[in-house]
Amino acid sequence: MNKIHLNHMNILLDNMFKKWKKKLKSVKKCKKGWDLMIKTLIADDNYKYSKNIINTIVNKISELRIEYVAEDGEETIEAISKNNFDLILLDLQMPKMNGLEVLDQIKKMNLIKVPKVIIISGDLPLLNYASIDGIVCNIILKTETTESMDEKILRCVNEIKYKANYNKIRDNVIAELKNMGLSLKHKGTRYLIDCVMYAYRK
Repeated sequence: MNKIHLNHMNILLDNMFKKWKKKLKSVKKCKKGWDLMIKTLIADDNYKYSKNIINTIVNKISELRIEYVAEDGEETIEAISKNNFDLILLDLQMPKMNGLEVLDQIKKMNLIKVPKVIIISGDLPLLNYASIDGIVCNIILKTETTESMDEKILRCVNEIKYKANYNKIRDNVIAELKNMGLSLKHKGTRYLIDCVMYAYRK
């Protein structure tokens, strides 16, 4: 790689970040089309509450598409085995199989795509056994405000979108850096890639 004057390098990097800032913002915005929708399963035995989620929260987050509403744990597992969901809004207190048991079953299933789970529950004793991990991306109390629920759900939606677009964005960033004459053999170039991807995630 040719030596590039430090000031010249700073100008190149500044232009690159400005360019990618615009691109990344456009990618983060939900575009119309089913291929960009987050396929969602609601698992809750309280029909009125499920309906409330759909009407007051999901309609505010255009990325979500409700594909199935399950009313007990067994129906939830059956629906997961037959569909490729991106996100599950899971109540803990359900008949036949509670939410914690559903989570254990999901971890044992050989799913090609493991869905992210948001626990939504008002059962405090069961919530004591729930925690955020590789599958559970957030926990919501049913007593929380709509604004708080919106924020937590949107955070998980953005995480799903980030992972779905990560490889495509990274390849484009690498191509852009190569066009600037930078080599992937250098630690500085790899660091720049990490910085841009970090900015995309935020």
